[in-house]
Amino acid sequence: MNRLALKNRPALLLIALLMMLAPASSAFAQVRGKGAQKPTAAAQASAPNQWIYVAEISIKPDKLLDYQEFIKKETLPEQKKGGLKWRHTWTTAVFGEGFHYYVVQAMDNFAQYDGQSAIVKALGEAGARDYNEKNRKLIDGVKITAMMARPDLSYETQMSAPPTIAVLSRFSIAPGRTQEFENFLKTDMLPVIRKSGVAGYWVNQTVMGGDGSEYTVLVPFASFADLDKGPPQVRVLGQAGAARLAQKTAGIVLHVERSVIRYLPDLSFETTPATQNR
Repeated sequence: MNRLALKNRPALLLIALLMMLAPASSAFAQVRGKGAQKPTAAAQASAPNQWIYVAEISIKPDKLLDYQEFIKKETLPEQKKGGLKWRHTWTTAVFGEGFHYYVVQAMDNFAQYDGQSAIVKALGEAGARDYNEKNRKLIDGVKITAMMARPDLSYETQMSAPPTIAVLSRFSIAPGRTQEFENFLKTDMLPVIRKSGVAGYWVNQTVMGGDGSEYTVLVPFASFADLDKGPPQVRVLGQAGAARLAQKTAGIVLHVERSVIRYLPDLSFETTPATQNR
């Protein structure tokens, strides 16, 4: 819980989060710029693991505006200064846990966490302690997850602007049956998604920090009114056909939780490599 003139990128929910003009794509953070080329299936299969860092943050209700100002004025400038490649921020939109934010950030590999964070690089150890103390007073809790973007299980179209909202689904899979679930996505679900007209169907797999049998799926929409058309499988197959499709996951999917989340461009950023400025 990628991929915002969002692009493919070499990293991590978002998530990315999350995730995805260069090498990677994120379920939490993924919008392709105009002219970007969609990778071929062969390129996806041979690509290295694409990681995303996702922080789910509960904000103290009476500190919500303070938190937003803190992110704009202190967090984003220092993260950029410290070398973070990109950050995408989402929040619950009506349906889901209130005062809940999803922060999806660049993650090249696990080895990067042996070194200093972007905040420490920007502020130094003492400055980072002061920063973290300010941050601690604004939040109730945080859960951090490392996810692997799964472009082989995903679908995307070229997007020139960020989605307004997205439906975030979390699937908990029965032990030993993750391969069956992935086969269902590839064989049964993706053909339906491609016919449905949605702009994306972005899949991430939880690896560290959460349920090891969890997959997250993000489907972007332009408005809440789009939700009245029904989920992609209902649009294509009708209610009865969608029900038959869902039956194929009986015994495979143990639990599904869905939320609606909104992208926050003023709390997000992407840095542009110098080579792209030439």
